[in-house]
Amino acid sequence: MATKKHRNAGRCSARSRQEGNAAHAAAEPMAVGDAVPRGGSGDPHSVQAQIPMRESFGAHSGGRKAVERLQVAMSAMPQIELPTQHYFSGDVYGRSVSQPAGVLVVGKVHRKEHFYIVCCGTVRITQGDGPAHEVTGPAVLVSKPGTKRAIFAVTDVTYMTVHRTEKTDLDEIEAELVEPDGLSLFDARNKLKALP
Repeated sequence: MATKKHRNAGRCSARSRQEGNAAHAAAEPMAVGDAVPRGGSGDPHSVQAQIPMRESFGAHSGGRKAVERLQVAMSAMPQIELPTQHYFSGDVYGRSVSQPAGVLVVGKVHRKEHFYIVCCGTVRITQGDGPAHEVTGPAVLVSKPGTKRAIFAVTDVTYMTVHRTEKTDLDEIEAELVEPDGLSLFDARNKLKALP
């Protein structure tokens, strides 16, 4: 379900795509936590970083296990907190995330069907159930239970998940909607957990 790239597609902010680390932007996306900054201090050309990315984002996905291996590899890299907004209306919870170009995120496993909306920008997504594909917003996808995504921001991007729940406490929402993930470095608010 790839979408066409448009010249101005994915401009979520006034920031120029030329900003940031040009060498990193030109290289194949590679990373090692839940979110990795452009030009992080880790060596993006290490074998450890390259293998999980190719396995997860290549023409033939290695499945959910490949996404999990990518998450493990990413946990050794520098982490960043992405701007996250939370919305409530009736029995609906929405969460939007802004992700800069060149940043890779591996999400948690969702227990229930929900919407995954690319509001603006272009992402390369693998859910472990087939080859990775690019999606340019606006686009709405339906995520099935058991979904665990790896999301690489090709451009600056804003995306949102929309869930049915009566809860309004973020920790309770996460307990209801997300499988426990001992490898995750981020809490229900998308804040970096204190490491032991």
